[in-house]
Amino acid sequence: KIVAFIDSSSSVSDKVLQRLVDEVSGLTSKLNVSVILYFFSVDISPRQLLRRKNQELVVTDRGGTNLKTALQQAEKNDLKTADVLIIFTDGYDDFPEKELKTLKATKVFVFPSKHDKEYEKKAKKLGNVILIDD
Repeated sequence: KIVAFIDSSSSVSDKVLQRLVDEVSGLTSKLNVSVILYFFSVDISPRQLLRRKNQELVVTDRGGTNLKTALQQAEKNDLKTADVLIIFTDGYDDFPEKELKTLKATKVFVFPSKHDKEYEKKAKKLGNVILIDD
């Protein structure tokens, strides 16, 4: 089971946001899997199930960034039963180390070229880090 969080805060440009969405969409088609998807900024968007490439997705908020709140607001069963947790973010946020450590899922952090390097260092301690071109 794959659960993904995509940072939709205002520090993420529309171009980068589309790139992050394309990455998740590519997972669904290449691996033939469904992805439970949450967009987050200060709050979390409603849960969306991505089953196919080019599926329309709804982004509801483009404010600040708070992954900790997103993890707290997500459906608990999604996080408890996830095999893989993918976090797409630019990292301009406080790193939610305590919340992430409690999750058993393999963690993968995906960063665009412009991102917080300190956040990346912290992410490397808890999971895998992937850097993508904008």
